[in-house]
Amino acid sequence: MNVLKHKPLREELTSEGQIRRRTLKAMLGFGLAGLVLVGVWQYVKYQPDADGIPAILRKLLYRNEKVANVYFSPAHLAPTYPVSRDATPPRVNGMEGLASDIELNGYQITVEQTGPYANKGEH
Repeated sequence: MNVLKHKPLREELTSEGQIRRRTLKAMLGFGLAGLVLVGVWQYVKYQPDADGIPAILRKLLYRNEKVANVYFSPAHLAPTYPVSRDATPPRVNGMEGLASDIELNGYQITVEQTGPYANKGEH
């Protein structure tokens, strides 16, 4: 009986060769991804301005605003009920941290504005 021996189309790689090939593929993939990101950044950077930011980012902001307006529309509010349906007496939700009464006379709160608009007056 004549048995044909097939020669493999490609030589089997050793484990070192497989590691080298996978490393090369990963490096090329990350390099290509980095070049794409730099290209996108350059594209956005040189867009004409619309209200102080690149126009493409302004368009994205408007789209996000539309989605938020649909998601947070008044149609999605929790139902309200008349006062006659209230729970009498109201539930106590716990007294942890309230061992003593709060002294409101000595209570003070300070609001400080930080960030790019701090100390620039009204906006």
